Amino acid sequence: MDGPELWKQKRNGWIPDLSVIGMGRVGLVTALSFAAKGHRVLGVDLDYRMVAKLRKGQAPFFEPGLHELLTKALDSGNLEVSEAYDERLLPARIHFICVDTGSADGAAIDLTNLRSALRDLSPYVRPDAVVALRSTVPPGTTEAARRLLSKNGVGPSVTCNPEFLREGSAVEDFFNPDRVVLGVTTEEAREALLALYLDFPGTKMVCHPRTAEMVKYTSNALLAVNISFVNEIAGICEKVGADVRIVSRALRLDHRFGPHAYVEAGLGFGGSCLPKDIAALALVAKLVQQPTRLLVAARQANDAQRQGVIDRLLDRLGDLDGRVIGIIGLAFKPNTDDVRNAPGLEIAQGLIRLGAWVKVYDPLDEHETFRHPPYEVARDIYEAADGADALVLANSWDGLGGVQMERIRSLMRRPLVIDGRNVFDPRAMREKGFEYIALGVGDERQPLPYGSFDKTFAEPGELILPRSSWDGLDSMDKDGFAA
Repeated sequence: MDGPELWKQKRNGWIPDLSVIGMGRVGLVTALSFAAKGHRVLGVDLDYRMVAKLRKGQAPFFEPGLHELLTKALDSGNLEVSEAYDERLLPARIHFICVDTGSADGAAIDLTNLRSALRDLSPYVRPDAVVALRSTVPPGTTEAARRLLSKNGVGPSVTCNPEFLREGSAVEDFFNPDRVVLGVTTEEAREALLALYLDFPGTKMVCHPRTAEMVKYTSNALLAVNISFVNEIAGICEKVGADVRIVSRALRLDHRFGPHAYVEAGLGFGGSCLPKDIAALALVAKLVQQPTRLLVAARQANDAQRQGVIDRLLDRLGDLDGRVIGIIGLAFKPNTDDVRNAPGLEIAQGLIRLGAWVKVYDPLDEHETFRHPPYEVARDIYEAADGADALVLANSWDGLGGVQMERIRSLMRRPLVIDGRNVFDPRAMREKGFEYIALGVGDERQPLPYGSFDKTFAEPGELILPRSSWDGLDSMDKDGFAA
């Protein structure tokens, strides 16, 4: 803690005990949350426009509770932001690295930003400091970062402290984590991080950095598999007249899954994390020659959900050239303005390729991320419905249940609604005069495509399908796929 700049900071009375490198969706939440806990945090981001906004108290993206945290951090003096790496970083005991490890060209793993951040930070990290990687990185990255920051075998403790923040509830997730994972190799780092997270709830898990890196990838991969699995179940439910909503509810009542199991049918996963992370995990597995059939299948099933909506529109409307389709909800999930890999956006792009005119509405459409010509951005849900041949509900949000559906019905050219989030009750919608398709919710009155079960020759407790239902099964292999 020596040097003239440090003493100058002491005289000015502001010395950071933490720094956060990268003030994006993870970094800003991390910085503001620790500032709210009373820590003095120096945030660094090379985007000077973002830094200028933050200094004015303007959050660069939407996240519930973020604006209030930013105002509190600035008013308390616990947050300072900078567009440069300099001596102000020297006093910080712990440095959190929160830079993006994705890429614009869709690469699964791109550590360019991470390497640059570490190199820029290197001159301002004391040997007794702790550097914590919160960016999602493949196994072995933490060790590579330690080597990069070491000089003649001496350097800071480098750890992996993965984040599990969900967009739309990131602030709540930070203050109330299910678990805090600390991948460390030194006792000093272990003690420093455990002390930092002491008054946070959740289980504290201390492990090797490689294990911590795998925890993050595995969490996102399992979530992706869950989503794809329940969406395939939804497809079956829809065709046999079952209700996937009740199926999902029953799963949550099973103690082996639990009440918080993510088994909601819909349009699949999106955002920046899950698509990138399962691709990255599959790449890591390929490098070590370990097959990942389940991850590949999860991604394929996810892609099929988007195409499934377009197929339903083609089935009901025929040629889509010149048709007007309203997309309600462009962000990939509620309470965020993030459209990266968003189902609604991908569906809109697919419809435009088929010649449809697409109108989009999202309650957060004032953010610049929603300006994607040639889509027409509607001012509200009613303008999106006006003259539409169909509406696709690609997202949900608080207040959507209060929409005047009778007015929507009167505005539409054809009252066809495909509900990708199962927001409304199918029976009530049909009573209002809508052609309503809820993903995974079939009509229990519809005839089964394979007829009824024939138990005439069955033994007690055995079910036998009629002979006609076996047609085609002999052309499948033992795993159920076409031979």
